[in-house]
Amino acid sequence: MKFIETAIEMEELIQNYYLDLADKCAANEGLKTILKMLAGDHEQHVVKFKQMAENECSEFKSTTAYETTINFFRDLQKDNETFSCDINQLNMYKKALDLVGKKLVFYNKCESDLINKKNQVILNEIIKEENQHRFVLQNLIEMLSRPLEWVENAEFYHMDKY
Repeated sequence: MKFIETAIEMEELIQNYYLDLADKCAANEGLKTILKMLAGDHEQHVVKFKQMAENECSEFKSTTAYETTINFFRDLQKDNETFSCDINQLNMYKKALDLVGKKLVFYNKCESDLINKKNQVILNEIIKEENQHRFVLQNLIEMLSRPLEWVENAEFYHMDKY
């Protein structure tokens, strides 16, 4: 039961973090939408963990945040749009990535301790979504870091498209 209490606390922490970031990045509608969708995923995880605690697990329903985010990146790439946010985005995403990483370590460590097979399946689905969140955050960090790392100079040739 301690695992579920800790998992719920971690999910609520990062959910509130994403919602706070969404408020601070309200000027960029696409970014705000992604952050709110990620927060919604964590809300669903909290519901699942509460069901696990009461042995009332229903089937896990995958969310659409990952697909929506991928589409956002594709549109951003086509439009050459940039992010705008009132806070240091790079540090914000690095902190979120760190939080997701800590959750994944915890979930993977505790997965084998779950006795109920149905709960193990649910936790595996949550781990899968957390890995997708990690991928999204890594891509956001890369997009924001590239302009800082790249020096525009005729002597340099860069193969990657931005």
